[in-house]
Amino acid sequence: MAPTDVGGRVSNDPMAQTETMTGRTGPRVVSIVFAVLAVAAAWLGTAWALDAADGVSRIRGVADSSSYNVEFIEPATYLGAAVLATLLAAAAAYSWWIPAAAAQVGTVAALAWGASVDVQRYRDSDWSDGLEVFIYVVPIGTAAAGAVCLFLAWVWGRR
Repeated sequence: MAPTDVGGRVSNDPMAQTETMTGRTGPRVVSIVFAVLAVAAAWLGTAWALDAADGVSRIRGVADSSSYNVEFIEPATYLGAAVLATLLAAAAAYSWWIPAAAAQVGTVAALAWGASVDVQRYRDSDWSDGLEVFIYVVPIGTAAAGAVCLFLAWVWGRR
């Protein structure tokens, strides 16, 4: 194999040439860091949303003695964790799709766990009306939106 000019130096090592020409060595580490941050954001955000929920509480200022607010997962924190984790996974996909895809799977797993705990809390408290299963729209929607975001970030990163 003939020596090749790679970045202003002559090299016979095909791996060094590939890494230098593509510039993917450093960005792959950044991709892994973003993927780890995405999974951590999803799991910690979901756990925080479950912990911060009020449970069953009487609505103040209502004359009716049977008016209650039922919250077993704090919605803003739960949705915020989903959005943040998906964006971090998309940032990881910019340079390497493998850890980004793993991060998105971890994100959906965290959100599905949060949804299952929420549904179980409703059923255990006898406040279940069957509609609480719609919380599974969040992990399903995050999986779909995440797939689109990862694909677009990957395509953008390849340009």
